[in-house]
Amino acid sequence: MKNEGRKSPATICIGVISSPHGIKGAVKIKAHTSSPLLIKNFKNFSDKSGKKINLTVTSATNDFALAKIDGVETRNQAEELKGTEIFISRDEMSPTEEGEFYFFDLIGLEVRSSTGQIIGEITGIYNFGAGDIVEIKKEKKEEFLPFDEKTVIEVNIKDGYVIIDPPEEIYVR
Repeated sequence: MKNEGRKSPATICIGVISSPHGIKGAVKIKAHTSSPLLIKNFKNFSDKSGKKINLTVTSATNDFALAKIDGVETRNQAEELKGTEIFISRDEMSPTEEGEFYFFDLIGLEVRSSTGQIIGEITGIYNFGAGDIVEIKKEKKEEFLPFDEKTVIEVNIKDGYVIIDPPEEIYVR
């Protein structure tokens, strides 16, 4: 679905500095992209506060992008950056086609059952290696369900909801 009715976040976290790499100030970035090398496609990076980060991706492994940051010349300087989230402007992301969406556009959407009952709100989408999982906040509890075609029936970003066909136990908790 096209994102015409909801406002996307202005910046998107595409990774986090996980550790130094080597002794000359390089860092490992745990990517929040489908491939760590995709970070190389972006140009304007910042931290959570909006401070600009001049970052150059030098290579990638299956899980990490290896990068050099302007002004970071030693392992100790790189160590100080551990945990720093790396953001880009939403404008740098490719536009979505009809029927496509970015997971971050789903955060905050209302979750409804196939019968119209309001279940809760999407608070996160994760993948720990066995497929995508959607986190739904229902009152004071969180539920985790597979984010697949069997469970998620409709995604309507424009009108701000997702329809799911959840297991019966989500209703009785």
